[in-house]
Amino acid sequence: MILLNNLFSESTIDAWISGLGSFLGALIAGIITAGVAIWIMNRQRKHQEEILKKQELKEVLNNYKLIVSNITILLEFLDAIKGSISFLKFSLYETKTRTINDIKDRGDEVKSIILSFDRINESKIDKDIINKYLEIRTNNIYIINFINTTNSGANEESLKRLNKYINSYISTRATLIEKINALEDNKEK
Repeated sequence: MILLNNLFSESTIDAWISGLGSFLGALIAGIITAGVAIWIMNRQRKHQEEILKKQELKEVLNNYKLIVSNITILLEFLDAIKGSISFLKFSLYETKTRTINDIKDRGDEVKSIILSFDRINESKIDKDIINKYLEIRTNNIYIINFINTTNSGANEESLKRLNKYINSYISTRATLIEKINALEDNKEK
């Protein structure tokens, strides 16, 4: 009690100014420190978001490139199978057997390429591309069935169906290449 009485009874201007100055100095320093900390935290968060966006874009691009690569290889094999099927119509028995074996071998390669589509992360495919991708997956099933049923012989109908699948793959590949180019342009900006 004596201490409090002495503290408030001896009021000198210097003591009050010094106390008030210390209080205001500490308050201003605290506000500035908090502001700097918030600014640094926001910069770090934005930087982290940019890193995540770049990683996600890289994953999407890799996904699309894998699809385009698979389609390109698939088209090469399908074109060879198409040629073999066309050749079957004009072949002699011995040549026909070799051609059918060639179709079977290429068909096995096509099946392994089609299985590689399972490595693609479908959650990283844009909504505007997913329908084309699902069309590819459906065509893959038809292509496997086509190869399994075409080994014994060929007809005009089977060639028309094969052309339909090939055109669908070509269309999808073109769409994906456009999408890849657009994404790479955005990546550079």
